Amino acid sequence: MCNDRYKVCLITYYGDNYGGCLQAYAIQTIIQSLGYTVHIPLIYSPFQKRHLKIHKLLNVLRNPIGYLKRHKYITQHVQNDKLRQKAFNIFRDEFLNIDKSFVLDRTSQNSCNFQIYVCGSDQIWNPYLYGVDPIWTLKFAPAGSKKIAYAPSLGISSIPNEFIIKFQENLKDYTYLSCREQDGANCLSKILNRTVDVVLDPTLLLTPEQWQAFARPVDLQSPYIFCYLFGDYAYIDIVKKKIKKHFGLDIICLPYNLRELKSDDIKLYDITPNQFVWLIAHAQFVITDSFHASVFSIKMNTPFISLKRTSDGDKKNMNSRLYTLLQTTGLNDRMVGENMVDNIGEITDRPIDFKNANNKLSIYMKRDISRLERALSYE
Repeated sequence: MCNDRYKVCLITYYGDNYGGCLQAYAIQTIIQSLGYTVHIPLIYSPFQKRHLKIHKLLNVLRNPIGYLKRHKYITQHVQNDKLRQKAFNIFRDEFLNIDKSFVLDRTSQNSCNFQIYVCGSDQIWNPYLYGVDPIWTLKFAPAGSKKIAYAPSLGISSIPNEFIIKFQENLKDYTYLSCREQDGANCLSKILNRTVDVVLDPTLLLTPEQWQAFARPVDLQSPYIFCYLFGDYAYIDIVKKKIKKHFGLDIICLPYNLRELKSDDIKLYDITPNQFVWLIAHAQFVITDSFHASVFSIKMNTPFISLKRTSDGDKKNMNSRLYTLLQTTGLNDRMVGENMVDNIGEITDRPIDFKNANNKLSIYMKRDISRLERALSYE
């Protein structure tokens, strides 16, 4: 393939997901700014696909009626889904260095001849989504190559026992290890018996000015509340209705959940990831249970609240990444739990110290870019 010491093979998630595509763009941009060229392979992982099918099946078994209702509704809007896919394809073609001649799967992996491999970010190490996939964990990389993990997420607070040995085996020879969340770093540090840094998500490594220049406008004429939600947690709908009434504005959403699909929100589908950034930057308020929508609310100084996607007691809860983000920026009070609904008006109007949050981030940005630079150049 290639053996130039300044070429990097980047293994990252860039599917039809706004946070995934934006973090892929961000980590690519940072690595390039450090003097390296980035090659992103097309990834085909039967192991990954099998786990996603199992994950989907489990969701069906847990709530078959809910799943069937959602599936029936979505099939009526298949054209809208195609619009969304087209928007992501346009973005990937324009902004990501995806080498379509470089297909990484079980049969072609031995032909890889890079000296540096970087994996991250997003939930590529979430065992409930992918198992412990040999592609996402760089198990395929040749002996002696640099293997760097920058901000992958486990997405959960603890590693199930059945995955521990696999993680130990696949991560044993990394040059540098880091995680996006404190919980993930603690778990891996314990089972690997080595330091695992907690670092910023790649989207946090670019400045607000860089993201403002990157954003692409959406043709909207009136002020709006922006909603980007995935969870089924019952209190989310109550929060939405209270905030809509509080502001007296329409809600614009990018619908993924049946709740939004059936709502009277203004629904947008043909939105590219750089338009996603613009929508957050120009909203009057953001309601989200998404890590990356929270990130861009902070970066763009847009008032927001972060909601829990599940209860903290759920063994698959994904709240730890939001806790880490809000603790890092000193914005813990932007997390609204199910027991805080009655106070939503006061929380909504509470001033947000974005200047202090972004000052904190600027310190960590320099630290983590320096960590990545050292890992890439380490002999």
